[in-house]
Amino acid sequence: MKLKGYSLMEVLVASLIFMSVIIVSVSSFAMVKNSDNHIEDVSIASGCSRQLDDVITAQIRSSNFSPRIKGLVYGDGKYIFDDIQIEKKYAGLALFTVPGKYSVIFKEGQDYFFKDEIPYTADQIINAKIANTSNANKMNSVECAASSTSANVFDIYLVLSSSGRKIYQVFLSDIFYRQSVESENSALERKTFSKISVDVAISERSI
Repeated sequence: MKLKGYSLMEVLVASLIFMSVIIVSVSSFAMVKNSDNHIEDVSIASGCSRQLDDVITAQIRSSNFSPRIKGLVYGDGKYIFDDIQIEKKYAGLALFTVPGKYSVIFKEGQDYFFKDEIPYTADQIINAKIANTSNANKMNSVECAASSTSANVFDIYLVLSSSGRKIYQVFLSDIFYRQSVESENSALERKTFSKISVDVAISERSI
């Protein structure tokens, strides 16, 4: 009795089909995995953006005490108070939220920092003009980083309303990405970054 075996051609065809199934399965798994990673990266970056947006918006709206708001200019290793000037960008904000104290929000490198209830005197603001930013708390988590190309990210405008009241308009535009898993360029290419877009107006009417 003869035992019928497989021809070489049959073995090759079967192997080809088997390998095709394996390749399709692996490719599908990789696509699902990449999709999950993409969603996770965007979610973490978005969380950092929302947290920064919430704190900045709340602090700006609470700055009801004179001089209310000043820009922070970085130079010689210090942050200097600056009166609001048209078409000038700032590295940070000084916000006067309670009598005799102020808060600072500023960007340094690829991180944002916040420090609140800093005591001050009139001489400090008018003459020394140096803001106290030591031991400020980092606002974004260690997983996130902001854009490396933007240092002065705050736009502050002072306008007069039709009734003559002063209105401060504060804009912030930046991005966060998940630095623990990718570079800034990679995040821009994969579109896994999250935009920070703050637009807050405060009027003397709230004082």
